[in-house]
Amino acid sequence: MSAPRSALDLAASKPGLALRAIEFAGAVTNLVRRLRNRNAMLALADLSESQLLDIGLTREDVHSAVTSSFFANTGSHLTRAARLRANAYYQGLRQP
Repeated sequence: MSAPRSALDLAASKPGLALRAIEFAGAVTNLVRRLRNRNAMLALADLSESQLLDIGLTREDVHSAVTSSFFANTGSHLTRAARLRANAYYQGLRQP
């Protein structure tokens, strides 16, 4: 007599299906994260110039991030812009 196959045994016997389900879940998670980042970019667009400068950004940085490709990482774009601006500012302070 053989034991009945459990759902775990069936999943193990079809790794392609499990892998596709994991890839699909990752793609959905990635899409949700990108949409959430886009909404955050739109909220940044509502800030005043002085508020943007407080966090190291300009209106042009936000506009560039919002109008970039949907698949571009807007958070990295804004982080890079703020770091470059901060580095330029501190380099100016160090020079005699």
